[in-house]
Amino acid sequence: MVLKGRTPNRLKKFRIIHGYTQTSLAKKLRMKKTNLISEWEKGKIVPNLDNLLKLCVIYNTLIEELYFERLQMHRSLLVPPPQKAVIINKKENFKKHKRKRTR
Repeated sequence: MVLKGRTPNRLKKFRIIHGYTQTSLAKKLRMKKTNLISEWEKGKIVPNLDNLLKLCVIYNTLIEELYFERLQMHRSLLVPPPQKAVIINKKENFKKHKRKRTR
């Protein structure tokens, strides 16, 4: 579910899985306050690249794992739907080419 003006993420899930509180994570990131972490987790703002990379190292994961839903939304806009495959009957094509050669 995407709330208007919010960026879906899995930051809180990863923080809890790895046993951090917002305070302990803030210390690990060398931040004085936890209000930014709270806003990141709520999707109000996105961490800057430096902090995002630090989070990936702390959680031993990729950015794609932290912001999967957001990437899926962008991919659906950028990547066209797959084309239907055209199946060619190889036997018929082989017979046609063989006939042309014998004539």
